[in-house]
Amino acid sequence: MFEFSAGSRALCLVDTVGNRGGADIERLATPQDFTSWLRQASLLDSEGRDVLEADLIDARALRDALYRAALAIVNGEKPAPADIGGINVLAQGTPPRPQWVNGEVVHVAEDGVRAAIALLAGDAVGTLADAQIGRVRLCPECRMMFVDKSPAGRRRWCSSASGCGNRAKVREHRARKSQEGSAR
Repeated sequence: MFEFSAGSRALCLVDTVGNRGGADIERLATPQDFTSWLRQASLLDSEGRDVLEADLIDARALRDALYRAALAIVNGEKPAPADIGGINVLAQGTPPRPQWVNGEVVHVAEDGVRAAIALLAGDAVGTLADAQIGRVRLCPECRMMFVDKSPAGRRRWCSSASGCGNRAKVREHRARKSQEGSAR
């Protein structure tokens, strides 16, 4: 099961690599993994074709280019032109288009996988704009990248309630209690 809590579809793709900066965990090891990810992200219906190896290569290239470009911006640097160029090329594809079918909106595409990659690349462009205004963050605990959509713009962790934020708060609480105990 994949997690979709980064605040951007493209950053959810970026986060398919776990434990960045350590022993990277590749969650898109096979084309079937990416097919599952697209379906869980509601970007590919069950009738669409499965992902091919070439699609997986493009998705990983997009993911890695966005990660490097956003990280550069977060660190106050300029993204590499090759990363921006790669994202832009994939964003030129035709994303799914809305159609009115039997009273509801349905998104359709001639090739659902390629359309999903184009949509993700387009979202990556918007994510880089968010990075430039300081809304893209890197969780200090797990290194997951996310968009800070909090009103104050001060979110620090990928997840405050149950994930990294909670663990950090528990550690801080225990450290305070330990200091209070040793000060007596």
